[in-house]
Amino acid sequence: MDSTRSSVDAGRRTSVESGYRASVDGVPDRKGDGPPKLTDGGDVWLSDEPREVPPAWHTWNRILEEARPEFWSLALATFFLLLSSVFYMALPYFAGQILDQAIAGSSGQTSRQAAKDQLDFLILVLLACTFVGSLAAGIRQLLFNAASEKVMARVRNKLFASLCRQEMGFYDRNQTGNLLSRISSDTDKLKDAATINVSIFLRSAANFIAGMVIMFITSWLLTLLTLAIVPVAVVCSVLYGRWIRELSMKTSASAARAAATASDSMSAIRTVKSFHRQEGEKLVFGISVAETLDLGIAQAWAQGIFGFLASVLFMGTIAIVFWYGAYQVVDDKMSTGELQAFILYSISIAANLGMAAGVFGAVMQAIGSSTRVFELIDREPHMKEEGTLKPFENAKAISVEFKDVHFAYPARPDVKVLDGFNLVIDPGSTTALVGSSGSGKSTVTSILQHFYEVTEGEVLLQGVPVREIDPEHLHLNLGIVSQEPVLFARSIRDNIAFGIQRLGPDTPVNEADIIAAAKEANAHEFIASYPDGYDTYVGERGVQLSGGQKQRLAIARALLADPQFLLLDEATSALDAESEHLVVQALERLMKGRTSLVIAHRLSTIKNADKIALMKKGRVVECGTHEELLAIEDGQYKALVKRQLTGEDSDVEA
Repeated sequence: MDSTRSSVDAGRRTSVESGYRASVDGVPDRKGDGPPKLTDGGDVWLSDEPREVPPAWHTWNRILEEARPEFWSLALATFFLLLSSVFYMALPYFAGQILDQAIAGSSGQTSRQAAKDQLDFLILVLLACTFVGSLAAGIRQLLFNAASEKVMARVRNKLFASLCRQEMGFYDRNQTGNLLSRISSDTDKLKDAATINVSIFLRSAANFIAGMVIMFITSWLLTLLTLAIVPVAVVCSVLYGRWIRELSMKTSASAARAAATASDSMSAIRTVKSFHRQEGEKLVFGISVAETLDLGIAQAWAQGIFGFLASVLFMGTIAIVFWYGAYQVVDDKMSTGELQAFILYSISIAANLGMAAGVFGAVMQAIGSSTRVFELIDREPHMKEEGTLKPFENAKAISVEFKDVHFAYPARPDVKVLDGFNLVIDPGSTTALVGSSGSGKSTVTSILQHFYEVTEGEVLLQGVPVREIDPEHLHLNLGIVSQEPVLFARSIRDNIAFGIQRLGPDTPVNEADIIAAAKEANAHEFIASYPDGYDTYVGERGVQLSGGQKQRLAIARALLADPQFLLLDEATSALDAESEHLVVQALERLMKGRTSLVIAHRLSTIKNADKIALMKKGRVVECGTHEELLAIEDGQYKALVKRQLTGEDSDVEA
């Protein structure tokens, strides 16, 4: 056995090491040097959406539309931007004047005292320009940064709202980590596109125009020489922008897959550790990171090549301008101060062109990421929730009828889960569903909550099709307690009150009602034993509580919400005898006077139900009370009970 395991492990290690070499930081190394071969970045789009990339201008218009509410802030910021540019562009001129005065005073063209007096005046002007320009720049930066944060917050809220309204099938096809990546990293790249990057571009444009005017006045010939590089720079910027946009889209998609991989592992870390799969998961994540690394290095090459070309163009031009300007000084066509001012303006122009090109690349990156964000914001759910009827308002208990229901999950349309399912649940009664795993029991509860649209047939509540019922009205009157109840990483109080705090945690809730619900659910005693009581933090998915404690909190949550119909999905199957006793007591209180649908395997849980329906392959094959089903000769339910009572099978399964 040990030798077999060793050989398998060795084989795995060999196959892994043949494709990757572990690097010092734990990220698999790429083989080879130089620019990486740009492989397909994978699925940029949602897994169920068409693959048509919108043009860059369309996405840019959407980004500007998101920034529209900040128009006046951006307009004021632009004013201060122009103000700072005017004062900053005056600095090289006065610096040139200082140099000319120094030369005039030292050469005897003016008296030394007159030169010094003029120098004192010029430095005051220079310092005043610096102060006013810096103040305006600081205000500009404050306004643009604040606007960018507001834009990002607005987009994130829209994105999260879109996620919340998507149908359940959407989540069956898309990994949570991938979607979280869009909320975090993709929106973060978007935030500067229409604010700070616009600020930099406008500042660069203003400085460029002001500088060109002064340069033309100083020397039109040198100015034309400087402008010779502009067409080449524009062409390089456009080509670079297209390249970086494509890389950005693929990098974002790859990073999202890496985030999804990490999310899967972290959410199931106990399972990972129990199987000692840490090294294996590190490898899986490392492969995802390696793909992102390749794309990141491709971006680095693009930025490096563009940076090299831009530097050669700008610095080479400045060198030529400096050389030719020196000739002009020798020929007495320019003063030394004028040449200095011209060179400073040339450097400023080059720097501003470089910043504008960088902004163009950053905007194209933002457009690449924003494409994924807006795709999701604009996505319309495939299953509409447009019901308006409220049939439960005057009802004491809810009746339910499934009429010839057929259903297949959207992610697996070829696999029929329900195939002619029929069942009637009378108001105030308890109906139990039994059957083997995969027979469709839990699917029935999902259909009843209208998480999915049935393929054929009808689901009626109080005689009204479930799709015609107002979604809020429906879910306020349906309570569910499942085998593994979902608790949030919040306090016990917040988890119990979750069902009635529909407008968020600030919704007022009577503390006495929370405590009363906890007492009825047999949860108050263990809650009171904690030092923080109802303020105790339960951890992610309630990890700091036992299975029985989580079940009782879920029951307390349902009691406080006071639903008219209960869905109990294997609510006691994973509990020990003592916990089951406490939970069953709480469930009996919860079910009193309410219509209940119970999914269970244990005979003790279902034998007192008003009706028991045995499911097989997506349909009901036997239905009746416990005694009626036992009276059927060669009945499947009877065989199940016999197996359980004789110990051949601990669960009621077929």
